[in-house]
Amino acid sequence: MSINVTDANALADQLRSCDAQLSQAKNRLREYQGAISAHWQSDETALINKAIDLAIADINAAISRLNPISSEIKDAARQISREEAAAEGDRSSGAKNKGNTKG
Repeated sequence: MSINVTDANALADQLRSCDAQLSQAKNRLREYQGAISAHWQSDETALINKAIDLAIADINAAISRLNPISSEIKDAARQISREEAAAEGDRSSGAKNKGNTKG
């Protein structure tokens, strides 16, 4: 069974889409944080802002892990495809050479 480079690229593109969605979520959290700070003054505000900061840090960590994975998937799929093509070429050459031997 050979690798399907198109499927691998589609998966990598889905990861990039997740990256974009995480960035949007992070931006919305920052907007909520700003709105809370502007419109709500209480002791809890600092705790809420700290929780939002932690969530943003988690999102940033996820984004930094996703970015290289997408490229690695595409690179690996291309490399495997090249190796499969080379192996198929070797098998084809071997079969031709076997048919050409006199015995």
